Amino acid sequence: QRRAFQCVGQTVWGSVMLAALFPGADRKSESSGVSLIIGLHHAREIITTEVVLHAMDYLLEQYGQDARITTLLDNRRAWFIPMLNPDGHIRVENGLDWRKNMRDNQGGSFGVDLNRNYSYMWGCDNYGSSPSSWSETYRGPSPVSEPETRAIRSFREDENYRVSLSFHSYGNVIFYPWAYSDGFTDDQKRYSRLASVISAQSGYNCGNTSILSFYPANGEFDDWNYAGLGEENKAFGLTFEVGDSFYEPDERIESLCGENLESCIAAICAAGPWLELTQYKIEEDEPDGIIRADETFFIDLRLQSFFVDETGPTTVRVISDSPLISIANPEIFVDFILPLSSVGPEVLSFEMQAILGEAFEEIVPIGIEVQTEGFLRRFELFVPVGLEMNEGLIEWDLEEQAGWQNSGLWQLGMPTGRGGSMNGNPGPAAACSGQNVFGTNLQGDVYGPADRSFLLSPEFSCEGFTCTRLSFMSWLNIGVPENYRASVDIYVNGRWHGVWLSLEEHTDSEWKVNSFDISRWADDCANLRLRFSLLANGVAPYSGWYIDDVAITGCRALSAGDTEQKVLPFVLSSPDRRWDTIIIAQNRTEQSKHLSMRYQCDDGRDASSSKIIQPFGLSTFFASDAMGSGLGSATLEMAALSDLNISAFLVDLDSLQLSSIDLLPQETESVDLHLYYSDINECSESFLVLSNHSEPEAAMSISVSGFDPNGDEFGSFDVSLAPLGVRTIDLRESFGANLGWLRVEGEEGLSAAGLLSFSQGAHLQMMKAFPR
Repeated sequence: QRRAFQCVGQTVWGSVMLAALFPGADRKSESSGVSLIIGLHHAREIITTEVVLHAMDYLLEQYGQDARITTLLDNRRAWFIPMLNPDGHIRVENGLDWRKNMRDNQGGSFGVDLNRNYSYMWGCDNYGSSPSSWSETYRGPSPVSEPETRAIRSFREDENYRVSLSFHSYGNVIFYPWAYSDGFTDDQKRYSRLASVISAQSGYNCGNTSILSFYPANGEFDDWNYAGLGEENKAFGLTFEVGDSFYEPDERIESLCGENLESCIAAICAAGPWLELTQYKIEEDEPDGIIRADETFFIDLRLQSFFVDETGPTTVRVISDSPLISIANPEIFVDFILPLSSVGPEVLSFEMQAILGEAFEEIVPIGIEVQTEGFLRRFELFVPVGLEMNEGLIEWDLEEQAGWQNSGLWQLGMPTGRGGSMNGNPGPAAACSGQNVFGTNLQGDVYGPADRSFLLSPEFSCEGFTCTRLSFMSWLNIGVPENYRASVDIYVNGRWHGVWLSLEEHTDSEWKVNSFDISRWADDCANLRLRFSLLANGVAPYSGWYIDDVAITGCRALSAGDTEQKVLPFVLSSPDRRWDTIIIAQNRTEQSKHLSMRYQCDDGRDASSSKIIQPFGLSTFFASDAMGSGLGSATLEMAALSDLNISAFLVDLDSLQLSSIDLLPQETESVDLHLYYSDINECSESFLVLSNHSEPEAAMSISVSGFDPNGDEFGSFDVSLAPLGVRTIDLRESFGANLGWLRVEGEEGLSAAGLLSFSQGAHLQMMKAFPR
């Protein structure tokens, strides 16, 4: 992990303004979109620096751990300027309520409003800025007169960023151009979609000066980003007004930073081609909720573009090596995807067939590869074969409040069939079932702009279930996305995640069923909540949103008693094919057996492989076939592993020398490595490999101690390992040259092994790993 800091300029007082460039992004290319996230134009808006720093810290922590963040930063130039106005901030720290920078205007007044000092429409009137040096909105003596704004101009000319976020406080709203007038840019539709996508998790209202009836501002940052450098160099900037006051209490910092984190990530996505797999659905040819032998079914995907420009040619591939299914059309090509738009199931529908069906009950992983404009994204989804897919977990008929919390426009009661003045589509005259529903205005139309309107479900649990889905009946009449934004989110582990966002026109005149995959967040998790949100960012009167009969369904997960698991603590495959790990499995029974293998790689990738092993037959797994090249660990899963003979070998493909690998039970908590060398004769190197096969919410703490042949401890160190993580440690750096043994202690799910490499002859030797 690293970040490169550079000085982008100095202030009136000579303070340094620092910008941070993030890992993997410090190479310029046509496909590496550039973004800027900036805080503290105004000195007293102190929460803005905290928001920017929080986003920076999160990205640093997740780089190399989270595949999405790693891929994003590897394909972006993501810049952060946490504090544009350090001089003014110093004055605030000294107890003065202050907005501007610290220019000496002579005559006793100080300061220029930096967000009125940019060159586009600077001083076009005295309403959006003030000519008086005593005013809080003093625009300065001339356009870009201040060293802070000059620094941003130079930075923009050098980096040519495509998307920017400028954090301010307060108001819980998002602004986009125009700020200087009540008109609309030529890119109004694109701006409204961008604001909706980026603000989805925060739930902030969004619009421009006209929509939000806000005071005008000329010489403003976003207007200048869009039009100040010409049509060919326009950047799409949004201004966030965070929180409810200039001086938020300390206890509010974490929540305000958290609610704006995904907005920062989405802004980085928007600067270049970026596609997310937002939804998928399994459609059976003969629907009964179970995929049976020889049954045809379809997996329908929806991809959402976060890019502010058009996405070029895109290839979507569906991959599975499972013997339980076959794929009829594994690849679909899409010519282009419009800015901030989705491509849906009518285009991305993949036909599959179950080979063995209910003869084997299995949850089969399916890989999705999306290739577009120079980089590859990977996703994974799961298909229950031979299992009930839609078992009911939770149902809410919404006849009573029953733990639901509503704010803003949401109401519980009997629908009246009113509203719809804009298009003649009133709301429902009756509930879908029973008498009551939740609606955004049971008596008539919804107008905007309005305060945030949230409908929160009671807390619920999906423990013991996988492939979970949310379904509900919906009557949604809100027109085009420029007018309103409807969204569904799920709360897990302290954060909201977007399940669905309305970016198409919705003009329902009847009840419709909505079904969304929530498995990536909800599977086997507790303490979950749903949030239905309607944002009104236009003034057109529509009948709004009505919801009834909310339900959660899923597939009952195979319990620990249904499968046995063993861990291969160490697998290795090399890019030059000199080494590979080979697993050999022999079926000792008269029935076919289905063996699954799941790999976790040290670079954050994961992969899976599975085979049907015929009666008394042999099957061979090659690590390189599943994981390419790299270092990792693997878990073997089967109903009864005792029915198999399993051997694992690390193979030197040059000399065909074999080194056996020990299999450990998954519940291992402490491991001894029974012999190791560490550069004892200057021609060998020793490495310790640790893997965490548990799935806790927190990382595993691991203690490593070294002992000499007499049993005396000569050193120790501690490491932290993320859930399902893999880590490699060079023992020379920890213990120097030694002969002895290691004790590795952690928690349930720990596995450890070692590799001794003789560099001159390229021979490899596994160090034995035994559970204590």
